[in-house]
Amino acid sequence: MRNILLDEFKTVAISLDPKTIVQDFKQAQPSILILAFGTLEQCDQYYQNLQQQSKSVARHPYRTLVLCNNAELKAVYELCKRDYFNDYALFWPRPEDPWRLCMAIHHLLRELDAMSSTAPTAAQLAFPTRALAEMESVVENWLEMNQTPQINDTITRWRTELKNTLRPFMLLLRTLTSLAQRVQATILVVDDDVLQCKMIETMLKNEPYRVVFATTGLEALSVLRLVRPDVVLMDVMMPEMDGITATQRLKSLPQFAQLPVIMVTGRNEKTVVFDSVKAGATGFLVKPFGREALITKLHDALLTPITRPPNLDTDEE
Repeated sequence: MRNILLDEFKTVAISLDPKTIVQDFKQAQPSILILAFGTLEQCDQYYQNLQQQSKSVARHPYRTLVLCNNAELKAVYELCKRDYFNDYALFWPRPEDPWRLCMAIHHLLRELDAMSSTAPTAAQLAFPTRALAEMESVVENWLEMNQTPQINDTITRWRTELKNTLRPFMLLLRTLTSLAQRVQATILVVDDDVLQCKMIETMLKNEPYRVVFATTGLEALSVLRLVRPDVVLMDVMMPEMDGITATQRLKSLPQFAQLPVIMVTGRNEKTVVFDSVKAGATGFLVKPFGREALITKLHDALLTPITRPPNLDTDEE
């Protein structure tokens, strides 16, 4: 396998000792992590150990590629489908198509390059555009209100000139608004409560959002290597890694430093609020919350600059 990769790529590093996996990862700083163990269980065990033993691993942008055998194809497919791993290639007992491995790496490198951008997403541009759409009705209403017989000729001419001047801008705004209506913001929901996830999915069913789920903080960090969300709904209390720790790790990644994170919690103690703000949270939702409160929080997060101080009022609206 190493010879196949060296024919196509400049640098290939190999890690064999389980005791040095973190050290090897830090030294190699890989763009693609190929899990080439004999079984899926060994791949999963290595991957979990790597993430649990080092915080710096989550901060480094990379993609995962699993080499599997015929017997485990379906299981690997299911894991990749829910973004636990990024891709897989059939390789054992022998590679029928060795170039498929190289092609998978090229695809993942392109995804990684796109994800590394700090440019605003389509949704971040679309939502302010929708808000600007109200400008047209405000101007039109004002001009209509001032069409009275008592207005003198000077004001009448001024109103006509203003309307003609604004017409190209209004046409542009209508075009932008039409395009903005087609854009869906991506919401990443991180919560281990299946019922809570179902409720959020139902609340947002008819809204212009694409909803992606992760059940743990570690899984959320894995999803972020494939999906670039516009807002994160982060549950505070979760197994393996709590929401505050997951938010800290998320915010340490340059491409997600400005990503709005709304903490979802059943508690509103000052310590939870303080630790969440310190981690980088930009808002709060206290359980149980209703559809209107959820949509308002998401709408505000998409429209409000991230530099604004977070709202520390955790009382239910």
